[in-house]
Parts: sequence; C-alpha cells; structure tokens
Amino acid sequence: MAVGAYAILAFALGVTAGLLLRNTLAAMVLTLVVYSALFIVVGNAVRPLYAEPTTIQRPLVARDSTPVPPESWPVDYGYLDAAGREVDDPVTGRATGNKASSCA
Repeated sequence: MAVGAYAILAFALGVTAGLLLRNTLAAMVLTLVVYSALFIVVGNAVRPLYAEPTTIQRPLVARDSTPVPPESWPVDYGYLDAAGREVDDPVTGRATGNKASSCA
C-alpha cells in the first residue's frame, strides 16, 4: 500500500513540475530531488510519529519464541523486571530504552 502511495506522489510531483517548468529534463531532475527529499523526511522524521508502537514483552530465556513480524520497525528495546519496571542492561549496566521491544 505504501509503495502505491509513493508512486502516486512521484507521478503527481512529475506532472506538476512538467506543467510549471515546460522542460522535460528540468522537470525530471526537480521531481527526483523533491521526491528524494520527501522520501527521506517521511521515512526518518514523520513515520515514527504516525504509527502507534507495539510493545512486545517476553521472558529473557525465551528470546526467540515470539518472532518480531518482518514488516515491523524496531524503535527501542530494553529490559523489564517481573513487576514491569525498567531495569539497567545486565551486561553493560547502563540504562536501557523506554520499554521492552517497541515496534512501529
């Protein structure tokens, strides 16, 4: 679904650039530059804001028993104790992220 939306966006940008510039090569270059910039901004700055993260919590010994869906986007990870409170990383001793595995 997202691929179709990106394709429609690129087509609309190209048509608009062609109508405004009346020069095929300039319209193609402008379309590529604007589309690339929008693609990077949406992928890195906007996407984390429009998807509600899903938190996956599982015992540390059963780490591979619940696979993360392949279309997910891991945002953060960490360790929780039995009460659900965040604890420091047992290996490094440093504070971990916000919760257990968060995927958007």
